[in-house]
Amino acid sequence: ETTLPHRSRFAAIPPSRFQHTQALAEIIVHSLVAAHRDRCTVPFFQGDGEARIDVVSHTFYPDCFFQFALAGKQFNIYFEIDQSTESIDSNAEQSIRTKLLNYEAYQDSLVAWWKGQGERGTRPFFRAVFLTRSQERAYHILWLAQTCARNADRHLVYAAAQDAYLTESGALQSPLFIDHHGRWHSLVNLHPS
Repeated sequence: ETTLPHRSRFAAIPPSRFQHTQALAEIIVHSLVAAHRDRCTVPFFQGDGEARIDVVSHTFYPDCFFQFALAGKQFNIYFEIDQSTESIDSNAEQSIRTKLLNYEAYQDSLVAWWKGQGERGTRPFFRAVFLTRSQERAYHILWLAQTCARNADRHLVYAAAQDAYLTESGALQSPLFIDHHGRWHSLVNLHPS
């Protein structure tokens, strides 16, 4: 009676996706280990191809989604693993620009829904985290995030180098991530300044 996963879950990984799949697996495992170390719970997780976001008659799939919880607070994080194979600034479906615009539209729709509900509960928010192969590419992504931002004050997109994330044992609570304002952040921050 249980709904089975899509058959692609059991298919061979195409050679063009080997590096991406390996990097994503390392980031998922490292995030879970860091959550355990920091006593964060993971109430919700969606892996590759499971996190579906519908915006303006368009559907996209982040690489993975984590919901971390600590001290009664929730932190919603969509991860995008960038292997430097996609164009940063083009209108292609898989370009960084398209992903950034989709995240902006999705955040706008969540806020509109929350306001339509009479602003009950906490304001819905998430972070879109781009983990890249180099810090220089992370800066390029953040520059583009700044130009795509519908609300310049919103801290929606974070970026960091994959190696910096994977070598930090306290990866969730260490300020490894930079936003398009040039401010450093952690993924799980109980006391944001």
